[in-house]
Order: sequence, then structure tokens, then C-alpha cells
Amino acid sequence: MRREIDGANILTALKLRAQGRTENVDPYFIAGGREVNKTRFQQIASGNGGLDGLNAFAEVADANDLSSAEAAVRTVLLKNAKKLYTSDALGIGVVIGFLKEKEREVALARLIARGKYYNVPTETLRREVGNGN
Repeated sequence: MRREIDGANILTALKLRAQGRTENVDPYFIAGGREVNKTRFQQIASGNGGLDGLNAFAEVADANDLSSAEAAVRTVLLKNAKKLYTSDALGIGVVIGFLKEKEREVALARLIARGKYYNVPTETLRREVGNGN
């Protein structure tokens, strides 16, 4: 759960930065994460680093756009869920892992449906679905 909170905070901060909203970002911060505290959240949102030194989300620092960053966060969260459900075959992790996989499938199906509805070029859709790892 703490990693999910970190992922949500990273994506929120990156979206705020992309929108140019770098002041007064505290109301958007979710407390309870493992690696992203309020100071780091503010640094990411303002563009003053913050992504350096993240252990679990190191790939996000290498992302060159918001779409790639979202894909990197999703990949980390999916890997974390897989670790959880492969460690105990009779535990709740199996259910969580299954739900994570289904969530990803539904998100990709919605992406394709919206892309077709709004006449998004096929190549753009392929790139986005490819980022859906």
C-alpha cells in the first residue's frame, strides 16, 4: 500500500509540474508513502529534482515525458504486486495480483476505446498501449 501511495504522489507531482502548478501543492500530497515525503513531493512538483535517489521508482527519473513516467510507475507497482502474490500461493496476494492484472487490462481497453472514439492515430495508440506494460 505504501508503494501505491508513493506512485500516486509521484504521478500527481509530475502532472502538477506539467501543468505549471508548482506553488501550493501541499493539498495534493497523500501521506503514508515509503519513499516520497512532503519535501520530496514539493521538489518533484517544482522541478528541483526529487526523483534522484528513489529506490523503487528509479526508472521514473529516466522517463522523458509524462506518459513514460506513468508506464514506469505502473511497471513498478505491477512488479511489486507480482512479488506479493508469488510469495504465498494461499495468501491474499494472489487475489491482489489478479485484480492488478485485470485493472491493467481494463485500463488498456479503455485507452483503446477512447482513442478510437476520438480518432487518435493508430501509431499513437500503439505507442501508448506499448507503454501499458
